Amino acid sequence: MARERDLIRHGVLLTCAAAGLVAVVSAQTPTAALIAKARAIHERVITIDTHVDFDLRHFTDACNYTRRLTTQVNLPKMRAGGLDAAFFIVHVPQGPLTPAGYADA
Repeated sequence: MARERDLIRHGVLLTCAAAGLVAVVSAQTPTAALIAKARAIHERVITIDTHVDFDLRHFTDACNYTRRLTTQVNLPKMRAGGLDAAFFIVHVPQGPLTPAGYADA
């Protein structure tokens, strides 16, 4: 219960910090002190991406998500950005909205 409360509190802090940082950054060029403050907040909270899209066509030998690719999301970028958790959305082509199309999906 206490762990859940801490997670919720960290999520709220992250949301507030992000909103405040966006307001400050949009108003002025970030200074080294502001960047350091943002990094310190980022290191203290759980960072979650709640919607990471993948297209099955990208899962090939040439597109290995364990390498730094030109794709928006891959493991090296996730590690470098300090991402703690992610929800992965995998697009599955369905075809026509028919019983056969549903079965194919």
